[in-house]
Amino acid sequence: MPESKKAKKIVVFDTETTDILGYIISYAMVEYDMITRKITKKIHEFINPEAKINPEAYAVHKISAEDVKDKPVFREKRDEILETLMGADMVVGHNVLFDFGILKRELERDKYHTNHLDVPIFDTMYFAADVVELEKKKMPRLEECINYFFGHQNAGYHDALEDVKMTLKVYEKLVFG
Repeated sequence: MPESKKAKKIVVFDTETTDILGYIISYAMVEYDMITRKITKKIHEFINPEAKINPEAYAVHKISAEDVKDKPVFREKRDEILETLMGADMVVGHNVLFDFGILKRELERDKYHTNHLDVPIFDTMYFAADVVELEKKKMPRLEECINYFFGHQNAGYHDALEDVKMTLKVYEKLVFG
């Protein structure tokens, strides 16, 4: 691949949501320089979703309505999110299509129609599926990828910032070996 086409700056992106088809209550993004292999920026925010948090979602991420009631709403963070994602040569995530779907739902709810999500993606879940050996054939959870590549880690899964850090580790392993 020509040097001019290689990703030099990636953004690893993750969200935590009110429910499977809901709204963002937390997001994290880590900018990563592919040349120096260093993190250049970290963003981790909580969002008031202006919607009920499903008890099943709370059981996963432990973020309550009380935790986010005084936090900014999505439209207050929208431009920062879009600028960060669009400033990347590629966006990386574990099941990142889910996160982009949630983000698009937020943009539609905000009546912000854009094609600005036109950025290449790398989904570690899909790329790891052929590498990570599990008892049954399925898409590997982030924790399963980490355990396979690095052994058990004491990570706070389903915390957006911890998830982007772990996703970055999986990405590095898949890309650099």
